[in-house]
Amino acid sequence: ALWSPSTGTIDVAGTLTLPGGNKTFVSRHSRNAGIGGSLVAISDLKDSTTVSTRLASPIVVETRTAPNVSLGNVPVDFSISSAPQRATGFKFLSKDSQTNSFGRASAEFLLGDIPLEYDIKASCPSCVGSSNSVNFRICGKLPGELYRQNKNADGKQDYIGDRLADSDDPSDSIEHRGCTLTAFTMLLNIFRSRYNLSYPESTPGTLNRALTPSGFSPVARLNLRTATPLFTGTQVRYLDGYDVGLFADYRDVMTHVDSSLELGNPALIRLQSSTGALGHFVTVIGRCGNGYWVLDPYTKTNHSFIDLSDLGTKVILGVRIFEKGN
Repeated sequence: ALWSPSTGTIDVAGTLTLPGGNKTFVSRHSRNAGIGGSLVAISDLKDSTTVSTRLASPIVVETRTAPNVSLGNVPVDFSISSAPQRATGFKFLSKDSQTNSFGRASAEFLLGDIPLEYDIKASCPSCVGSSNSVNFRICGKLPGELYRQNKNADGKQDYIGDRLADSDDPSDSIEHRGCTLTAFTMLLNIFRSRYNLSYPESTPGTLNRALTPSGFSPVARLNLRTATPLFTGTQVRYLDGYDVGLFADYRDVMTHVDSSLELGNPALIRLQSSTGALGHFVTVIGRCGNGYWVLDPYTKTNHSFIDLSDLGTKVILGVRIFEKGN
């Protein structure tokens, strides 16, 4: 007998004595991977992509023996172990039912329309003990264009020098005090695209002009409660603001962000800022475990991640919540 670990088969050769003479034969048998077999992840255990899109790379697992020799032709099952309650459209586009000759099996996955966590489980029924399954977490993000107010960041726009509400004070520029306006612009554009709303797509510059002067307070501060109906009519509603204080910590206020994301809606987070008394606003576009994907007007990268288990200098001061109107 000849054992082939790369294919998981055993070839048995022999000779049969028949009335017409002897006849040699070779018989091939598959070996069960449960004898020392284990399932391991080849893909990252955590990944993220835009909602309602295909995961960029397949989910890949491999069956191996104890010495890390791959096992082929082993049954593998991919399943969705959890998904957001309101999500629709998520599914496997393809998935292998057994490993190939290299011991690998893969699945293509399409995310649903809610920007939260989708958990995928790969199982190997014949593998041993705790090594018979692998869990993957795929996190969704709402699509949105990042607008920057940081003059040192790539992709900066010429609007950063515009004065908020035509203020005469040079410090009232979008660059210096326009994070609320910029984050609000990104939020409105996401609502517009997601629900096919009729108000125009904007940049911080065009929104600033559209809201001047009625959308601002006398000191050139954007008034979200006033600006939302002024620009969108009844299409987007400003629900409320929740701030960290004596009776609410950051975990309390973030539950309102979770509720918004569960509906597929973005929200605003107000972070502590070393330069502004009112803090710094960013646009929340998704959650992944204990953290949140955000569009940050002052970042140099397209997406930033705020990990609540390691806030560091990013202290949450409050949130602002919106919903689709009529």
